[in-house]
Amino acid sequence: MVVFMTGKPATLDFGIDKGGEEWYALNDTVMGGLSDGELRLTDDSIIFSGKVSLENNGGFASIRSPWKAIDISQYENLEIRCRGYGQSFTVTFENDQRWFMPYYKKVIPLKAGKEKKWQTIKLPLREFDEYRIGSLTGELLTDELLQYIIRMGIMTADKGTEPFQLEIDYIKFE
Repeated sequence: MVVFMTGKPATLDFGIDKGGEEWYALNDTVMGGLSDGELRLTDDSIIFSGKVSLENNGGFASIRSPWKAIDISQYENLEIRCRGYGQSFTVTFENDQRWFMPYYKKVIPLKAGKEKKWQTIKLPLREFDEYRIGSLTGELLTDELLQYIIRMGIMTADKGTEPFQLEIDYIKFE
């Protein structure tokens, strides 16, 4: 059994036999789109790559954790060590399995460039924006909702059609 997060601060350390084996790709094909996003594990990371298609009302690719209740209300920040190109990416949180219910996301502010250098980025948890059916509601992720997260993910963010890749070493809650 793969542990979702271990230690304090809580860390999801990606890699073969380290973590991420239960993560999976979820693309706009679930709604008729034609985007192609996939994931693979290396010894020390998870790689999310592919190409977004806007055909058939498509426009996103993502990777998601398994459904599992986690309480991250005791943490202030999410720290992600990653490198990527070709798209903007967001971290997402869900607290309901129904597609039409609100979810929360924050853009990973990767520095532009094709250098593909590792970057360590902190995202304040209480600054994740609430969205409902793709529209910003103006609300933020609250302490109460942080107690009931049931899935997190990484998603393409800007509907660009060029090939993309995001490699993640770890995600840490502190």
